[in-house]
Amino acid sequence: MVKQIKKLVHNERGQALSEFAVVMPVLIMFIVGGLLLGTVAYNQMIVVAAANQGARTGAAVIAEEGSSTFDAADRARQTAENTLSFAAGGNCGNVNPARSGDDFVVEVHCDYNVPLSFLSNGGSFQLTHESEYRIFD
Repeated sequence: MVKQIKKLVHNERGQALSEFAVVMPVLIMFIVGGLLLGTVAYNQMIVVAAANQGARTGAAVIAEEGSSTFDAADRARQTAENTLSFAAGGNCGNVNPARSGDDFVVEVHCDYNVPLSFLSNGGSFQLTHESEYRIFD
């Protein structure tokens, strides 16, 4: 009887499974968190690229002879919105192009919602960027 009790105490079968059950949820949280952080960073890069492309296009159009500020703003908005079409989720419809002296400025605002309801702000982030390019006549 004592032999059987000693055998049960020193039995290590199932140890790996129990350790795996403890470590796996933490590992899954890190993987999902990394994926979510990656999508937010990707969308921020898209917003930056949209503002840069819009400002560059607006500055180039306004530098042409006979182009108005309205034409440049319209083309800059179209370019930024086309670039924003690559964003993964979110409401990215707020593009504000304007001329400021010798510069052409484009602001892009994008509301991005992370699908995690337990966050204090509901998982909503404001991704913004302002870009300006010098107008060379």
